[in-house]
Amino acid sequence: MEKINREQFLHEYKLKSKIRSLFEQYKLFVNNPELRLPEPKIFYHPPQNEIDWAPSQVLLPDISGKPLRFETERFNLERFGKGVDAHYFHEFTHILDYYEWKPILTFDELRTYTHLYSDFHATEIQMKKATGFLSADENKTVHPNDVILIDKDSTSIEEYVKTITPYYQYLISKKIDRYNKAKSYNGITALFFDLIMDSMYYYGRVNFLSKHYSGNYSGIINTSLYVRELGEDLIGILKAMSEQPIDKHLLSFVRYGYEVIRDKFHIKYNSEPI
Repeated sequence: MEKINREQFLHEYKLKSKIRSLFEQYKLFVNNPELRLPEPKIFYHPPQNEIDWAPSQVLLPDISGKPLRFETERFNLERFGKGVDAHYFHEFTHILDYYEWKPILTFDELRTYTHLYSDFHATEIQMKKATGFLSADENKTVHPNDVILIDKDSTSIEEYVKTITPYYQYLISKKIDRYNKAKSYNGITALFFDLIMDSMYYYGRVNFLSKHYSGNYSGIINTSLYVRELGEDLIGILKAMSEQPIDKHLLSFVRYGYEVIRDKFHIKYNSEPI
């Protein structure tokens, strides 16, 4: 077990205090005063590379009856800077989704139906927080010169929009290159999961822009970016998540679509479907 000195203890205390304060703000943001925050577990794991690092995780129970877990990296305050509030609002949305769906889904359904939509939803909430929305239900328009607090330093929404597609195109290229260097069944399974989860972060941003951004992003945002790798079935999932009420039927549809995309992806890469 890692020994923590006084300086580390104070640093973690500051981080936990910040998280708890943000969670109280988040409960007001989503109008859910009864929402419960799992005790944050602080870990220290400096990024080994720029494409795999997970600075925070909300971990669903792997056994029925076990609690939800929330883990976060010790130096997130420094790494995220002005974007730290939006980062944690993303993570808190996974907690919100878990408790909202727990009464209507079985344990197995909760683990298998929810992960795509929850990241799509969490990214939308993250963008709302970063662009100054006062609540999750607020419906307003943001403009190119408005400030967005999503990265370490503040920037205009117009400038941020220019970075979205190049960043995710870079992730796609790096992850496919890594798979091509060491092809394996486990590798293709990991590649598929990485791409489809990254697509939720990407299209969650695109969905926010389509609903709330007054600027012209035609030619800047590539709406077919992940469709090229994952296939056109992805379009149906995205359309359903952005337009239909979120209920068990929709989550089941998303899970079915996920399985269809997964099996076609394995065939595309000449690997047996799971």
